[in-house]
Amino acid sequence: MKNKYDVMLILEGTYPFNGGGVSTWAHMLCNKVTNVNYSLYSINADFEEKSKYVLSENVKNVIQVPLWSPLEPKELLSYGKKYYKTVNKKEQEDATQIEEQFIPIFER
Repeated sequence: MKNKYDVMLILEGTYPFNGGGVSTWAHMLCNKVTNVNYSLYSINADFEEKSKYVLSENVKNVIQVPLWSPLEPKELLSYGKKYYKTVNKKEQEDATQIEEQFIPIFER
């Protein structure tokens, strides 16, 4: 058996959480093109609990990016250690660091 290609589909407000023409096309693509392992990068308004489609075995990963959720992304998904380090560092900043490091640069 040949190696499969790894492909990321970046989808905005469509597959696999909402229906429509783009979703129909993406679903057919993921089901019919079988020499590919798909990762779906789904940009949504809010976090979606479940897919509206039964995903094929070719879909190996679904990454959601909820743009309007009141929650921090780390509360919804695991983006990996580097992401967590960035968010944790942001949450540990205090006013002193902002006043001493950020504001002087911003004012210049």
